[in-house]
Amino acid sequence: MSDSVAIDYYGLRCNDEGDFYVCEGADNEFIGCCTSDPCADGGGICPDGDLRTATFDVDKFDQMKKQSCDDSRASTVWYTCQGLDPPFLGCCDVSPCSEGCTRENLLPAVLSSKSANRKAFLDPENVYSTTIVSSSTAASTRSATSSASASASASNSADSSDSGGLSHGAVAGIAAASAAVGVFLIMLLLWKCWWLPRHRKQNGQQFHPVGSHPHMHHHHHAGGLGEYDSHRSPTDYYQRQ
Repeated sequence: MSDSVAIDYYGLRCNDEGDFYVCEGADNEFIGCCTSDPCADGGGICPDGDLRTATFDVDKFDQMKKQSCDDSRASTVWYTCQGLDPPFLGCCDVSPCSEGCTRENLLPAVLSSKSANRKAFLDPENVYSTTIVSSSTAASTRSATSSASASASASNSADSSDSGGLSHGAVAGIAAASAAVGVFLIMLLLWKCWWLPRHRKQNGQQFHPVGSHPHMHHHHHAGGLGEYDSHRSPTDYYQRQ
């Protein structure tokens, strides 16, 4: 069946003569280039003399899953060689990735018995479009989850900051101010109770309590009344006047 989706998707074609066939559902599910139609009778057999080498679009190399071979070695002799010009796709008795595969060494290829590899070859558009969409969705989900987590974290931080009272900076500022006031009060007490009295004592200053003023002595002029003398008579006192 040369109208398979795989042929267009992977750019499957023959290097010289023949057509590329995909005999899905045949007794022997042949894939490859053949100068005769191996799918016509439902057998899927391409005669040895009719086998031809096949190639593919190199940009699809990473999507090309390993198929199998109509040989006892099965998939171990399946090759996709992107470094050749043109690239090689199919089964070969020896490794073709350095010098290609001669017609004598060419082996018939068949679809893989592994369902994932088989489906990737037969229906690549659905397989890889689903993979791309799934990857994109997963990436978008991870991005949205990360953004939501970051927003929640920022919101929680803001709430904690708003509802948690004073910030660490404010608490530290208050503590520093309190310490400064405490030091100032201690220095003031030391100045008043120790340094100031000691300084005054050293300068010879004395303090008298209130009401302890020294007695005042009144001196009278010679022409005044003078002081009263109890040993004198009043007559003497007036005579002096």
